[in-house]
Amino acid sequence: MTTAMPSCLTCRHFHAHRIETVCDAFPGNANGLRPGEPGIPTEIILGRHDHLSPYPGDHGILYEPSDDADLTFAPGRFATDRRVSA
Repeated sequence: MTTAMPSCLTCRHFHAHRIETVCDAFPGNANGLRPGEPGIPTEIILGRHDHLSPYPGDHGILYEPSDDADLTFAPGRFATDRRVSA
């Protein structure tokens, strides 16, 4: 079985929260400062948009690999292999 992994997990802007999937580009309401603002869009989470180019509402912040990222799951030009076999 092959499963796609969200590239957000390798991005330096990603923040792991228990309730919301958020990052610097799409902070949602994780800090209580932006009521009603959603977290990371489904299109990005599901890999339909790799976020190497602008996406509406991203505040000009794009994907950048984190310093310790396993680039196996990174999008586009950063990717080494985007799939994992189970």
